[in-house]
Amino acid sequence: ALAVPPPPTLAAVSPVRAPRAPSFVSTGKGEAQRVAVTISASAKGVAVRLAPRPESEAADAPTDKSVAETSAPPKRCWLTAYAKWISRPAVSIPVALAVAALIPLGAQASGRLAIGVQFADNFPDGSPLAAYYVEVEEAFGTMASETALIAEGVDWADDGVQGQVESLVDGVNALEDVASPFRSWLADYHAWAKARGLPAAGPGFCKAARAFLADEEVLCADGPDCERRVVPRMYSRHVALAPPGHGCAGAARIVGKIRAGDTLEGRVHVMDRFRSAVGGLRGDLDVVSWTYFFMFSDRDKLVTRLVVGTLISAAAAVLCVLALFLPVPAVAAVATAVAAVDGGLFAMMWAWSVPLDVASVICLAMAVGMSVDFVTHVAIAHDRAPGAPAARVAASLCEVGRPVLRSGATTLLGFAVLGLTTSAIFRMFFKMLVSTVILSLIVGLAFFPACASWGLVGGGGKAAGPDKAADASALPADVEAASSTSSVSDPPSSRDEPGVGPPPPTPPSP
Repeated sequence: ALAVPPPPTLAAVSPVRAPRAPSFVSTGKGEAQRVAVTISASAKGVAVRLAPRPESEAADAPTDKSVAETSAPPKRCWLTAYAKWISRPAVSIPVALAVAALIPLGAQASGRLAIGVQFADNFPDGSPLAAYYVEVEEAFGTMASETALIAEGVDWADDGVQGQVESLVDGVNALEDVASPFRSWLADYHAWAKARGLPAAGPGFCKAARAFLADEEVLCADGPDCERRVVPRMYSRHVALAPPGHGCAGAARIVGKIRAGDTLEGRVHVMDRFRSAVGGLRGDLDVVSWTYFFMFSDRDKLVTRLVVGTLISAAAAVLCVLALFLPVPAVAAVATAVAAVDGGLFAMMWAWSVPLDVASVICLAMAVGMSVDFVTHVAIAHDRAPGAPAARVAASLCEVGRPVLRSGATTLLGFAVLGLTTSAIFRMFFKMLVSTVILSLIVGLAFFPACASWGLVGGGGKAAGPDKAADASALPADVEAASSTSSVSDPPSSRDEPGVGPPPPTPPSP
């Protein structure tokens, strides 16, 4: 009989379960290396070794579904070639400079934009109502606006003050913007007082003026032919005299009409000219001019400054939020991209004769959110990608490039119907929104990758996974898994215990 010593027992060794490693390991350059996994166990420990796997052993690939799903090699990305092209200095530098040049170009164009749309553009193309209004305005000036010269603190009983008021009215009526002459109540009072033998100024004026403002009889004015009929009581809503016993000072409105421009810019010019003329004619009288469109013209006069301030504040708010998730250099690149989109929009508005008005200001505000969308997706993907700058550009474009392109294409398709409308306002929306999407795609897929290829936007390597550590063209021939071996001490052998031992081996049969 041959005595065979028993093998060392592993009963005291904790069970070690081999992890299911993938059959492919990334090399960090968009390729995969087939490897063989060898797991060995002994009384001294467990070791896991990786080695390049010959292609002849492809049939030994695991068939388990869960392993097969995680073991598939990465798909080829058609944007890799574009990423290599945009990362070349001969391409990236001109692209970055061309996009950045939109910022000063837009700043120059913003100062040359017209303010407000034409009157006919508020109606559909060929609208008979718009044509009617335009022809009536040209023939009769019906779009003139009622305007008031408001005088306060005037001593109406003073003959000199009355002369100043009449001189002011005569000067205003000589202006080219006046559509209907301004009528001073003093002129009609003088005719009324002369017919009744009452004083035109000085003592007794206040009492006579109050009687004039209460008279309801029709007064013939402007010559013996009675070219104009006046009811003195109508002036009572425009004249406010001091209470009896407090002098004859008070306030009055002298009403006429001025022509309102058919555009916002035209109304601003009319307002400025009329105010300047009144200021030069009033002397030391406390007189101001007012009409309803002055309220809006004061705002429209500052529309460019308001638009720029709104865009800056909106962009600052968006960038402050991005600073919580991206490195500061990446946020700076995104800020430049947003400014380039806005600059490109101003240049487009100048080229397509799109004026600054309510609709275009809405589109400019929307452009801040739309322009930051695409470039932020690329920036976050780039921030998480490991490797060298060019490799990170390729990884970020392969991850989000196609979704960004699909999003931009579907958005353009949705806005395309606006270009088929018969309204100038809706076609303006089409021009603004389509330009915003195209510029946003350019800065997201060209400008930011070009800047990122220089390694100036920071970040990188935040995502965990086997690809992060793999940055070589081939896997080393012999790599220890996790760079360590699990060591386990030998258990005490049963042969060392007295009186205890394994049963004798069964002798072989003859």
